[in-house]
Amino acid sequence: MRKVYKDIRSQMNMSNGYKYIWDAKRQKYRKAHIVIMERHIKRALTLNELVHHIDGNKLNNCIENLKLMNRAEHVSLHHAGKKHNRKIGYVPHNRLSNEIIAQIRQLRGLSYSEIARRLGISGMTAKRYLEVENG
Repeated sequence: MRKVYKDIRSQMNMSNGYKYIWDAKRQKYRKAHIVIMERHIKRALTLNELVHHIDGNKLNNCIENLKLMNRAEHVSLHHAGKKHNRKIGYVPHNRLSNEIIAQIRQLRGLSYSEIARRLGISGMTAKRYLEVENG
């Protein structure tokens, strides 16, 4: 069951693909996935902890899509079996469904932000998949 925090109201999306929310306690905008995880575990993250989006979609901040990891686990996850590409440094491992990847390709020519809006992914994700294909 999806947990919704009713006091999280003010939200904005940044060019880095993450959703930010207003944290009244700290009086600043913070990444939504971090705030949601901290509320779920009922404590602040330690310096060695971070929150991973399981499906790779930075805008999907459902608690079921978030995983608390230490930094070493996260680095291992993101670098395991990666192939390198001279143009952008790496080829992302396939986390999106083949259907979404095909839709990204079909929408080539639109801006990354428009592709992201239509498919519910981040603009950076769209950019990475299109650049890898062209690289």
